[in-house]
Amino acid sequence: MAVSRWFSLLAVPVLTLSLTGCINDKNDTGLTKTKAAALKMDASVKPLPYVEVGNGVITAEGRRWVTVDLALTPEVTEANQGSLVATCMGAAKYEAAKHHAPIVSVSLYDAKGNAKVPVTSMTMVAVCSYSPDGKGRNGRERWTWEQVSAAEQTTSATAKQVALTWHEVAEQLTAKGRVGKEVIAEAVGKRLNMPVEAVLAAKPVLNLLPVNPSTEFENLPATPPAENGSGK
Repeated sequence: MAVSRWFSLLAVPVLTLSLTGCINDKNDTGLTKTKAAALKMDASVKPLPYVEVGNGVITAEGRRWVTVDLALTPEVTEANQGSLVATCMGAAKYEAAKHHAPIVSVSLYDAKGNAKVPVTSMTMVAVCSYSPDGKGRNGRERWTWEQVSAAEQTTSATAKQVALTWHEVAEQLTAKGRVGKEVIAEAVGKRLNMPVEAVLAAKPVLNLLPVNPSTEFENLPATPPAENGSGK
């Protein structure tokens, strides 16, 4: 998961986003076409606890590129955009040091709620790429942070519950054969006492808005995963 999503961005240059640029299309990650907005540090911003749920390695132009999927821990019920960015950037620094990698790309997802829930059942809330030596992907670029984007908030408690239940129900039903999402939604609705329309509406793709973080964000220390947390 971690490798394939970032490799697709590498293979399709029109989707590349820089701190001062904008993305040229909207895809299934929720990235939107908009100018990167300045993001300043304030008292409400703080790194959030997370766990690692997947990682991979890409070799691009002789450079080792580590890609990591992370998920906020279940106790994170809400967060602002600044905290999501701070979490993504702090985790990227940690992963770069851990893997001794010249470039790290992080995808941060909403809280899992259950260790068995795959990232495909969660909602992406932030992405960022970090090159500690400032040479980017090919060793000739000049950037330290790229593709820093985040949603304005996490998903609701209802959306998290639907995502968890959806995974459990889908696993049970598909074991008996292929089923459509309407069948799964109906089963989820019965379990949660919700109309099918409400179930489907509770599985949103949040818009990830590109930001230009202030120096205070860039100076944040590396943030390790939550202790005793395991997303695998």
